[in-house]
Amino acid sequence: MKKLNSEEILRILRGARKQNRLWTEVAQALRELEGLSSADEGGRPWIQRAEAESGYSANQLRRMAKVAEFQSYLTQAEPELAKKILERPFSHVEMISKIWPLDEEQARDLITRSGHTFRDLLGIYGTLSESSGGTDPIAAGKKAAKQFREKALGLIKRDPRKLYGGESGLKFEILRPIVPFRYASPDYYVVGRDEGKVARIDAVDCYALYGGSQKDAAQRKIILVATECSFFTRFWIVVPEGESADTVLWECDHLKLGNVGVILVGVDERLHWPRLPLGPPTPDRRNLWTDYDKTRLRRDGEQN
Repeated sequence: MKKLNSEEILRILRGARKQNRLWTEVAQALRELEGLSSADEGGRPWIQRAEAESGYSANQLRRMAKVAEFQSYLTQAEPELAKKILERPFSHVEMISKIWPLDEEQARDLITRSGHTFRDLLGIYGTLSESSGGTDPIAAGKKAAKQFREKALGLIKRDPRKLYGGESGLKFEILRPIVPFRYASPDYYVVGRDEGKVARIDAVDCYALYGGSQKDAAQRKIILVATECSFFTRFWIVVPEGESADTVLWECDHLKLGNVGVILVGVDERLHWPRLPLGPPTPDRRNLWTDYDKTRLRRDGEQN
């Protein structure tokens, strides 16, 4: 199949809401645009361009993209159900995609049997969510971030030599800070000492960003990294393999973040190192670490 260029894809999005274009086509068009690059020729993120062209809000577009991921999964796992669910309005498909992880059997039944209103589906989702503990989204996000952070650290500790950069003469340890540095708050410090004296401070920040629906979050993270990395010799980003990781890599290159490295956690539970730090931070703010700041690096938390 011929790959479309950005202008051809934008024609699909243009006036999509007014023309009542299928949500699956809109979601696919956004996915293809963001697969080309992170922004259009003028530097505007594709999600903003798609918002302007389609008539849908960025939030609506991201919801479509997220449901499209569920539809893609269903197409591979249950092709007949995937065809059947597309007979339903988007709001119904979105609600069923939320019911599926809570009660797959009931979700299957809702796909095959018609006659349910959106209010019915909303009520079923509410009941299931409450009976399963009704996990607060913020709490769930914090739990997922903690699990990913701990997994990343465990994988890194198996062989941390690439993280340290092969600088001879320094003794390194990985610390989980309790009191963060006032200008930056990464998940871990990587501290190199020469005869007990702090000689180098690196950072490791872990982002549990899965799937294309979190590309906006990935871009916001990099905006923070662009400032925080200037206080460290090396600043490592750890992120799961996938579309959000592609956004992280593109933005690091686009912003010329020379001291930022990217580590990918693969589905095979292996680390991949597609981007290594190549130079000092620009601007270089490492001199803003005071002796007092450095003393607090000693036993603030988990160490290697």
